[in-house]
Amino acid sequence: MKRYLQVLGRRHCLIGVSPDDYLHFGAALLTTLGAFHGKDWNAKLAEQWKEAFRQAVDIMLEGHAEDFEVA
Repeated sequence: MKRYLQVLGRRHCLIGVSPDDYLHFGAALLTTLGAFHGKDWNAKLAEQWKEAFRQAVDIMLEGHAEDFEVA
């Protein structure tokens, strides 16, 4: 999974996605998930999603490094 996320991050970088774009997407994702879940959405669930997204983004950003090669 880690390698997949690194490659995904590299591909995002190559099409012009900046690290700041991940923040905007993450906010939109949480808003959408909250709307989807409706009354079942709560602070604990939001925090779990936020943490999972943060961990994925951290790995994706490794792929933004200039020396990262996609095999």
